[in-house]
Amino acid sequence: MKPPLRHLMLLLLVFAAASCKKQSEYPKVYPGSYFPVYPGSYWHYKQVDFTTADTVPADWTTSADYHPDRYATAQNTYSDYKLVPFLNGVAIYGYRQMVCVTAIQCWLAPFLSEQPGDRFNWPEVRKYNVSYTRWDVISKGVDLRNDSVLVLKGKDLIAWQSINNKVYWKYYRKNVGLVESYVIDTTTNDTIFKQYLTEYHVSFKR
Repeated sequence: MKPPLRHLMLLLLVFAAASCKKQSEYPKVYPGSYFPVYPGSYWHYKQVDFTTADTVPADWTTSADYHPDRYATAQNTYSDYKLVPFLNGVAIYGYRQMVCVTAIQCWLAPFLSEQPGDRFNWPEVRKYNVSYTRWDVISKGVDLRNDSVLVLKGKDLIAWQSINNKVYWKYYRKNVGLVESYVIDTTTNDTIFKQYLTEYHVSFKR
């Protein structure tokens, strides 16, 4: 015998309420102070390609709220759910972000650190292998505005060997995020790409 429709609706409401209650109990991952991607925030950039003289806008926008997220740690194995902010649709875990080289081979890779002298690799899947950008935290101090800033330097590598003549520089400001980034051609010492912040809003939503 089929249950009455009102009973089915009641069950659905109960399940929905239980699901919402469970989500509210997930641990929350807050953004780091040098990458404050709190829900409801945005950053507007200009990107300049000096090899073509093209200038284009680039927008970074966070989700309206923290959302539940988990990731595959092995085949049919997943991490616990956490509430995290999303930046342009990507879950951000403090100074780490999800990287997947296969559907079941995923991990949280660091993209930033506040400790001068730290070194970490950001992987990139290419046609035949996985290369990476090696980042070094060069300095942490204050700029002319007396704002706290981080400076990072990066280099593309495969199997510990350089694969091009590019060096990357990134500048982060505390409670603002990424303010400038450059790509330098080391053969000519010319800047071939620049991205700089033109407008931003950080909500600091907890």
